[in-house]
Amino acid sequence: MEGKKVRNIFKYMFFSLIFLAFLFFCLFNFGFLSNFSTTALDKDKLNYENFTIKVFDNNKKIITNGENFSKNVTLQEVPQHLIDAFISIEDKNFYKHKGVSYKRMIKALFNNVKSNSLKEGASTISQQVIKNTHLTNEKTFKRKINELLLTQKLEKTLSKNEIMQVYLNAIYFGSGAFGINEASQRYFSKDASKLTLEESCMLAGIIKSPSKYSPLTNAENCLKRRNLVLSEMLKNGKVSKEECENAKTKELKLNLNKNILGNNSYYSASINEACKI
Repeated sequence: MEGKKVRNIFKYMFFSLIFLAFLFFCLFNFGFLSNFSTTALDKDKLNYENFTIKVFDNNKKIITNGENFSKNVTLQEVPQHLIDAFISIEDKNFYKHKGVSYKRMIKALFNNVKSNSLKEGASTISQQVIKNTHLTNEKTFKRKINELLLTQKLEKTLSKNEIMQVYLNAIYFGSGAFGINEASQRYFSKDASKLTLEESCMLAGIIKSPSKYSPLTNAENCLKRRNLVLSEMLKNGKVSKEECENAKTKELKLNLNKNILGNNSYYSASINEACKI
């Protein structure tokens, strides 16, 4: 009897969540929630200069970490398989939806209720851009509303390719590396334009949890995640079965750039501490 009661509670929660998702769909599409947004879309925050971290000493002098490998890359500068890797693992319908995937939200709600957890998210790449450039990590209803509304504004302001470009330059790859080019330099000592398929998939896999999937401290997890990205690319029709299987046989071959990795222990420690906070 007790088990039946618990199941009924979960069923009630599930259908309530679906109703809320449907309600959001109606409200957002008819613009009824626009007055609830307290944060304006700031195009300046989407500029690459705002993604650069500066560390100062107590005399307000900038502390550098060797040669500056931060670089704003365009989509034309990176291989197509790099873009396909991120889309396949993070947001398969990126070029089809209008910023928010309601189908994905409902699926995530169903899976979370089913597993009695909040493990599965439903953020699109566009939503991730907004979270990384405009909002904090606080988990409140108001922040989520702002995120969804700002995402719609973003989609009306930038093209899909422009959003993808901001995304690649803004996300965090662990070990103090922000942006795809700095991550490429950090782990492989090369520009992002020269990344191979398996290297691209490794970087695409890291961003879900840079510490859990770090190739430096969790190589086994990183390898499994990279292979999952390859499998998703195969499902998404972005690589052939032969390309997928061949890439999965490759080991994690890092070529760490000593000029930016561990060159300045204080700099690295301060970045890591800031990320934890």
